[in-house]
Amino acid sequence: GLPQQIHGMFSDVPYTLADFSGNCALLLRSAAKDAEKGSSFGSRKTLTFGTALKAKTFWVLATAGNGPASMKVTINYSDGTSSSTVTKEVKDWYSSGYSGTGFWQLGRLDTSENSGDNTNFALYEYAFSADQSKTSSSITIELGDKGSFLSVFAVTATNKDIPETIKEKKTFYISDSHLDTQWNWTVRTTISQYLKNTLEQNFARFEDSASDEFAFNFESSIHYKWFKEYYPDLYAKLKTYIKNGRWNVSGGAVNANDVNIASGESLMRNFLYGQKFYKNEFNVQGGRDIMLPDCFGFPWSLPTAAAHCGMKYFHSQKLSWNSAYAYNKLPRYARWIGTDGSEILAVLKLCPYDAHEDFRKDMSNAEDHLSEINTN
Repeated sequence: GLPQQIHGMFSDVPYTLADFSGNCALLLRSAAKDAEKGSSFGSRKTLTFGTALKAKTFWVLATAGNGPASMKVTINYSDGTSSSTVTKEVKDWYSSGYSGTGFWQLGRLDTSENSGDNTNFALYEYAFSADQSKTSSSITIELGDKGSFLSVFAVTATNKDIPETIKEKKTFYISDSHLDTQWNWTVRTTISQYLKNTLEQNFARFEDSASDEFAFNFESSIHYKWFKEYYPDLYAKLKTYIKNGRWNVSGGAVNANDVNIASGESLMRNFLYGQKFYKNEFNVQGGRDIMLPDCFGFPWSLPTAAAHCGMKYFHSQKLSWNSAYAYNKLPRYARWIGTDGSEILAVLKLCPYDAHEDFRKDMSNAEDHLSEINTN
């Protein structure tokens, strides 16, 4: 599932979603569809802001169903006037590619909370100009003549102009702490020192005003189980950070395990139990990535096993230590095809995990990385 605090994939506009435990979207339906379904959602609604504000631009996060739909938006001001109504076409929620989307590869649940294998659903972003000299009090959204369904998930006000273009290639750098559950130390030390430090030191970063955009990834559900068992007060705080999108549950498995010796069933249960824990505790699946930063060797069958577990991606830095194929000839990004034709997107060259200095700079102007973004 999505966290409640999210940013557009390419626009970087922040959105706050409603709590998923109740109604969390503004649903508009045509009169014909309301009559067909015996409902009364209506085709026009006005959202009143909790606090009136001045803004240059309003961003609307929405999607349509049963084909595209036209969306009419009017911004209403405190002095009783309104902006000109602007109509934009909202795309259908099913998208075969990321182009033009705000968020892509979302899954869906039916009314019985069963999820299918299809993850090609999307949300879209639409920007509308406002008169910043006036105070905006509400926004009216109406389903136009085209389409029968329209769902609005969030509205965000900004003081920035609408960008002329939004680049559709972007790299995200997210801090990750890979922790060997046991290596040159005992499990007791992992629990008493390393897990506690992971919580407290990252919480301090979250609460530092100079790090307001700091986000963090952490893997392995066994570590979260120990958080819950040994540090219940910190665990309660952790759940809030996960809900707000600051701390990301990654990996999707019980632990980062060896994938050469274990049986196929063992691999699948590793993901099954990990995802079940994440779903029950945080209402998220966990990562859709096979996250093995520090494991030795990856079999040809791994993409096939991954497909049966709902995994879409793979990444590791371990090939920098030793690779059966010449490392300097490996692409950084690739499509990895398994024994039955199943494929996952792979990042094969993450750089060694001790290559810190390569990233101690303004990455927005790193020419080597920008070149890779533009050529992939």
